[in-house]
Amino acid sequence: MKEHEYGQRGDHCVATAALEGARLRCVGWNEGKRKKGKITPKVYVGSYGTTIPGKPHMKNRWKNADGKSFRYQVPVARPQMVAMYHEHCGKIDDHNQLGQGVLGLEYRRTTRWEFRFFQTFIRFCMVDAHLAYREFSNNQEMPLLEFVRDVVDGLLDNVEGEAANAAPLRPLRHAPVADGGQGEPGREVHAEKLLSNAEYFRRKAAGREDTSPVGRARLTCRVCKKVISTYCATCTNEGNPPRCAHIVALCSSRSRDCFVQYHSDPQLPEPARRRR
Repeated sequence: MKEHEYGQRGDHCVATAALEGARLRCVGWNEGKRKKGKITPKVYVGSYGTTIPGKPHMKNRWKNADGKSFRYQVPVARPQMVAMYHEHCGKIDDHNQLGQGVLGLEYRRTTRWEFRFFQTFIRFCMVDAHLAYREFSNNQEMPLLEFVRDVVDGLLDNVEGEAANAAPLRPLRHAPVADGGQGEPGREVHAEKLLSNAEYFRRKAAGREDTSPVGRARLTCRVCKKVISTYCATCTNEGNPPRCAHIVALCSSRSRDCFVQYHSDPQLPEPARRRR
């Protein structure tokens, strides 16, 4: 297509082929940057659209007159297949903006390719489900984050098909998992969070009279005895009123992982873990 002899700007040529029952079209469009006085044509391959004249491309041009710059547009002919591509090619950018900018699943660094694949797979599923929901429901303006929260709440509560005021159908902490009757023990999910999220420190910060910035909440790790800023929210039962001594402070790093060491049990697999 690029070696074809075109006439003026906007001319095109077409080549067709059939592959496994699908008709493919390859369109060369004489529009692009000039190199050594010759336009480098653009090539489009697709299975949809026709080569009848489509809506012309309005190319911006500038000219100087009386010391001022003026912009004007020059129409460039293009086939309907190319016009359709230019009209809808920006949708992939909207999808990426929702998935990477709003969800941000892939911002977490990892060296494990399977984990990165899982992040991208979940991102595509959530964004596609959100777009499908907006397309086929009456709630056209529902934001993505609100939709994700509704999906997560629905999966956690497990009340699909129940009454409107039904209690969440969540398993007990140590209930057997649904493993086909093998009777394996359930795995408790231990959530690692910042100490500033603990009820004790939140009440302490809310009760301060001055508005000066407070320091980072810190406690001593129960394993290595170092001063840290994280704790296990699952194992912590602060009571009423909450007490600092009831907070299970644990640290985790590459050199030492007291979080896993504290929850390890020789008769159980390594505990499931949810990062803050």
